[in-house]
Amino acid sequence: MKRVDVSVVLPILNEERHLAHTIDSITRQEFDGTLEIILALGPSHDRTNEIAAQLSAADARIVLVDNPTGKTAAGLNAAIAVSSAEIVVRIDGHAEISPTYIKDAVHL
Repeated sequence: MKRVDVSVVLPILNEERHLAHTIDSITRQEFDGTLEIILALGPSHDRTNEIAAQLSAADARIVLVDNPTGKTAAGLNAAIAVSSAEIVVRIDGHAEISPTYIKDAVHL
């Protein structure tokens, strides 16, 4: 399989309890390509945006974009608008993906 780049986009709202774990499952992917992780941050009422800022500061692959409405479709559009990869993978902010999820998706 040829090496490809992937933009992982996540619309995020009130994911304080799950966000770090979700991002960990993305950054630990068994994938032989470049990943960029774009979090579209809605107006959360918890520490989600603070946690996202910490994650982004610790990993240059994590990009933050605003999603003022908090609506999923608007967040996806905002994230995709700044993505740079030829393939986009959408993940929920509270998901735990298998270690080969992105590799398998690209392969299929």
